Amino acid sequence: MRGMRSMSSSDLSLPSRPHRTLVSPHQRHSISIKLNLNWALHVGRGKEWKALQDSFQRVQKKGAASEACIVSGLSGIGKTHFCRQLKRDMMESKETPRGFFGEGKFDQYQQLSDPFAAVVEAFSDICSQILKDLERREEISKNIQASLGSRTDVRLAMKLIPPLAEIFGNNTISVDGPVLGKSMTIQRQTDREERPQPSGGHDETLVRQQPVSASHTMALFRSLLKGIASSSCYVILFLDDVQWSDMASRELVHAILSDSTIQNVLLLAARRDSERTQQNPSSSNLPTMIPENKKEANYISLHNLSESQVTALLVSLFECHPSHQSNERVQPLSKLILKKTGGNIFYIVQLLEFLQQQHLLFYDTLDNEWTWDLAAITLKANASENVVQFLTQVIENNLPGEVRAALAMASCLGFVFHVKVLTLALQMTEDSASFFAEHATTSTDNCETSMLCQRLQDSLRYASEEGLIESVSKDGSVFKWSHDKLLECCYSNMAERQDIELLHLQIGRAMHQKLLLEEAQDDSFLFLTVAQMNRGSARIDRGSARIDQTSHERIDLVELNLRAGEKARSLSAFQTASEYLAIARRLVIEDDWKNEFVLTLELYTMSAETEFSCGNYDTLKDLLDQIESHGQTIEDKMRAWYLRVAMLGQSSPREGSKEACRVLGLLGQPMPFRPSVFRLGYEFFQVRAMVNNCNEDDLLNLPTMEGKKDRVIMKLLQFVDYFGRMDENESLMTLSHLRQMQHTLKNGMSDGAGATYAVWGIVKGMFGDVDGAYRFGQLATTVADNWEESQGAIPKAYASVYTCINHMKEPLAHSVDPLLMAYRAGLESGEAYHGGCCMSAYMGVYITMGLPIGPLLGDMEKFIGQLQEGGQGQLVRFIRPMNEFARILAGKQSSPLIIDETDLPVYRSTDSIWLIYLQYIQNDIWEARNTLRRVMKTTKEPLFDVIYMSYHLRIVSALICYGIYRLKPKRKYIRMASKFKKWFRTKAQKGDINVPGMLQLVEAEEAATLQHSTTDQTRKIFDQAIQSLRQGSFTAFAAIANERAGDAMARFNDPFWRDNYYRSARLLYKEWGATTKAEEMKAKLGNEESSALTQSHVLTVRGRSRFDAVNIENSLEGTFVSEMQID
Repeated sequence: MRGMRSMSSSDLSLPSRPHRTLVSPHQRHSISIKLNLNWALHVGRGKEWKALQDSFQRVQKKGAASEACIVSGLSGIGKTHFCRQLKRDMMESKETPRGFFGEGKFDQYQQLSDPFAAVVEAFSDICSQILKDLERREEISKNIQASLGSRTDVRLAMKLIPPLAEIFGNNTISVDGPVLGKSMTIQRQTDREERPQPSGGHDETLVRQQPVSASHTMALFRSLLKGIASSSCYVILFLDDVQWSDMASRELVHAILSDSTIQNVLLLAARRDSERTQQNPSSSNLPTMIPENKKEANYISLHNLSESQVTALLVSLFECHPSHQSNERVQPLSKLILKKTGGNIFYIVQLLEFLQQQHLLFYDTLDNEWTWDLAAITLKANASENVVQFLTQVIENNLPGEVRAALAMASCLGFVFHVKVLTLALQMTEDSASFFAEHATTSTDNCETSMLCQRLQDSLRYASEEGLIESVSKDGSVFKWSHDKLLECCYSNMAERQDIELLHLQIGRAMHQKLLLEEAQDDSFLFLTVAQMNRGSARIDRGSARIDQTSHERIDLVELNLRAGEKARSLSAFQTASEYLAIARRLVIEDDWKNEFVLTLELYTMSAETEFSCGNYDTLKDLLDQIESHGQTIEDKMRAWYLRVAMLGQSSPREGSKEACRVLGLLGQPMPFRPSVFRLGYEFFQVRAMVNNCNEDDLLNLPTMEGKKDRVIMKLLQFVDYFGRMDENESLMTLSHLRQMQHTLKNGMSDGAGATYAVWGIVKGMFGDVDGAYRFGQLATTVADNWEESQGAIPKAYASVYTCINHMKEPLAHSVDPLLMAYRAGLESGEAYHGGCCMSAYMGVYITMGLPIGPLLGDMEKFIGQLQEGGQGQLVRFIRPMNEFARILAGKQSSPLIIDETDLPVYRSTDSIWLIYLQYIQNDIWEARNTLRRVMKTTKEPLFDVIYMSYHLRIVSALICYGIYRLKPKRKYIRMASKFKKWFRTKAQKGDINVPGMLQLVEAEEAATLQHSTTDQTRKIFDQAIQSLRQGSFTAFAAIANERAGDAMARFNDPFWRDNYYRSARLLYKEWGATTKAEEMKAKLGNEESSALTQSHVLTVRGRSRFDAVNIENSLEGTFVSEMQID
């Protein structure tokens, strides 16, 4: 029945597809009449095709933003082939740039199998095209690796998408340096509550952090796109049947479309509509895929053909001359076809094929035209209610029995199926003999098995030649159905004849046996096995324990779903994992808490961890109650307690702190929520005595913390630290620092040991022991760097060391690279919170140093997206004032930085620190004074004394005091400024190499304000401060120093040096990226810019010594004179 070729996917195509042949059986071998389906799929779709072409053209433009185009319609309407035409146009066009078209399809029958499977399929398709592009392959390979940004990410990407290994070959480049914005770029989860992920590393006693976090997995896919896509190499990502997509894939699509750095990418999605949803193209699961900034996605709806369109289609197919006479001749057949097919193009084609096979439609060689027997067709059509029955009859009446049997079984395996799995299903199901009568067997005899495989290969080859299925692998080991409707037809036919649930269970049993024999190690095989058994789970008796075969099988299925859920978690597909675990819980009965306690406890605990990751807190509460109710020991309940602490802390850090203190009491570590000064002093001296009994080698070689209970206690102490900081409960936070150190010294090291040494260093720094603080900071980084079990130790330690300790003895600039490295380690290890802390500190240090704001703005956007993706809303909130500060200075934001008085105190304090800095730079001196008063009341001492932000807070505070004094001369402002000056002097005496320039600036401003010095003496102090600040790489402070010096010279009535300092300030503000300040300096200069000085003028003007001029030139590192000459 060769007419079945019409069901090939290539047949339902748009223009440029080869013509196909429909002939009378009498003329089958003598003539070739082509049935042209090209024009058919264009009937009535010119407007829709133009809309798709417009999207295609837009994404090819240089710098074009990513775009989404959603093609929807009823089943069989031609959505897939409509979209595929874009690929054919790409291949044939000689005018448009060359791009890549990757296609992946979601499977209705395997929605829980292989999370990201369709996306991986699409990327693999793109990789296969890159491999064939010899001209650009090497360049794209380098771009991808550079975009991924590290060897670790390159390896992970190759694991996710194996064809990448072929692209990279032996040319994997060195990509060790962590560069923000080069790879890790995440966005999304506006629908997910903001939450810090609990820090678990790889500790099985706690909330499990997977080797690759959700944000990291999505970042890899997005980095791949950025490495491939460009204006000369656009990418079309075609995802078919998105109505069957899993949650993980939808979130990934959302992340891709949300990333503004991904350009020249068209996300093309085909979605099957029901009659109910067809009128609302933005319904269904699309809202979870399309971000807010892409809500105007291009929605294209395809509809069934009308009677006139069906008539025009038949005229075209039969190659009639389009005329009124032709229309009248075809119209009766057209009406009949429309009645039976509803105008569905797939059904129309199948019906025409059916009529030809029944000899009711044939080519008349005498009249040289197509003809048909309308009366017979009418009679035949009335025998079945619709075209689906026609299609069923075609398969039943025209295919050999073995082919029908193979296809029927294949329909139970999904849209894509493996020959080995199909063989296993046919070989080991109970009624396999009915499929391959004389060849099928349940025996394992190699000869009979070989015969079965050969017969199956022959059947699949026959079906492929008939256009029912297509091979999707070179070796013919994997096939897919040519169309969903063919799969549905075979499956519905199978369901009518078989106990379909029992059949799925039998297939699952066969696959499970293979898993038990460890013959199948592929993760996809596990997912397929679980999917089959779940579809037959209704046939499994809910027995009470492993007392009979069915009860044993129920427990086995619980274990399989638990295993699949754990694997899905490792792929960051938390929603898919949640569904597997929910199925497992539905199989559990109350007696399992007694008879299968270990399995049931693990199931509920992993379910709780997964629901926490998904943000499903209502379900989480019920699960935690179950665990606490049935848990028999403290060890059974520890993970649940930990999760409850994390959950409560989301809405209220104070409640989280209280719960953590309660749980610590249950674990034998009573922790007062409001510890007294006496308690802190007692514990401090206790810890100090323990530390003094250890030398450096002892501290570096403590044993590893082994006890599960001890590790839980350490994690809870870290939670107390975090929530105490959020609640500004400094006494509780300090006690947690002391307890962490005490616990480590008593019980050994955990992955938080480096952070523990760091917080002890912070405590010593708070008490003025700078040398001791620095020593423990170095110990902390050494322990973290050498911690072999997980990279998660690095961000935990580095977040504290390079925020509060390292700058006590080293240049602040030395903190930049370590913080970036720690951020990367946090993403790769799943320590999203501590990694985010490192990046937050990096950005703060970056701005404090006065490094270029321009690149930082892009990095901030990416980083904020990554934090939102990982549920780190608290850190996003910390970064917000830094982001607005930078945007306002760069002229990218006009709205002011506003403090929300309803926010947590810690947020208000952070906002105020950045607001006072901004107000001072903008010369809003009175508002800066008001903000300073609030800061002095809310900023906690002495903890804040050790944080890097204390630099710009205190230097700006001192300058504000002098500025206010000049406007309102009261001695209290001088006294306040003197306190800040004293702080800088004390820091300098203790070895802080960052503060000399800041101290000199404060002294220069004091001299200029009180006018105790001459003009030249004041200028000399400013010059020394500028030189010192520039040598310390404090560009922002150096710019401020030049502006203050210019103002001072203006008060001294010295226009020459006033303008020189303003020019230097303008140069440095431009270098910093503070364009608003650079423009302000330009306005201050006015027309004086044209009076650029020559070198001789600088050396001789007004009798000033060469010493002064050289010092100014040196202080700007050779840029001062050149800037004046340029101006």
